[in-house]
Amino acid sequence: MVQPTGGIAAFIWYNGRVFLMLRDDKDCIANPCRYAILSGAIEDDEPGSRLVTEIKEELGIEPSLGQITYLGEEVLPNRTNHLFFIRLTASQHKAIELGEGQSYEFCELEELFRLHVRGEEKHGLCGAVARLMSHHTHIVRRIFDGRPEPFKRIQYPKQYT
Repeated sequence: MVQPTGGIAAFIWYNGRVFLMLRDDKDCIANPCRYAILSGAIEDDEPGSRLVTEIKEELGIEPSLGQITYLGEEVLPNRTNHLFFIRLTASQHKAIELGEGQSYEFCELEELFRLHVRGEEKHGLCGAVARLMSHHTHIVRRIFDGRPEPFKRIQYPKQYT
């Protein structure tokens, strides 16, 4: 098995809300029963093509390249994640069929703050969205406004994995 070299994560936006998935309740996955934006590991894939594949597998829809904005890199001590913003159409929003995870919702910014306060407990936030909420809320606010601003690179210290 090829070891992942990084990951992709996407803020999927529709009508002022962002997609969050409640992760499965399985001991074999990272952060079970916590909310996350769509994400996946990459090996040698190009991040953009891996993103489209992940969206097809997890949501059953296929965004066009014109709907995808590359935000930048999130550099952690053990990997680099590529973050994206995707603006869904009404028909894509209606066509979502969850391929993994327990459930999903499109939440408003206030709900994201409420989930972030829960921290690492069950039904709190995890992954890229939790890190951005802790250190870069200005980026998250622009995403919820539907006006994402590419940031190129965010470097995190050793305590983040």
